[in-house]
Amino acid sequence: AVSAAMKHNLLIVNKGAVSAVGLASAQAGVAKQFIPNHKDVLFASTLTEPGQTTELIFDPPEAGEYEFLCSYIGHFAMMKGVFVVKAAS
Repeated sequence: AVSAAMKHNLLIVNKGAVSAVGLASAQAGVAKQFIPNHKDVLFASTLTEPGQTTELIFDPPEAGEYEFLCSYIGHFAMMKGVFVVKAAS
């Protein structure tokens, strides 16, 4: 059974980098809150404890498609998606 009492974070990364960043996050470990020093990590939230909330505030990158993931160990395989930045109209 999966426990609802899990830690999570949010990383915005360059398109196509979810797997590489997710795998590198395990080596980053707890001391770095599973946020690897990786060239494709653009923005990252802190590790959030169960029952807590956090905000990730950043200036958006240039228009295009990016990806997001939770880099807590083992989560990136399911907790990922596409983050789209559209040009101002």
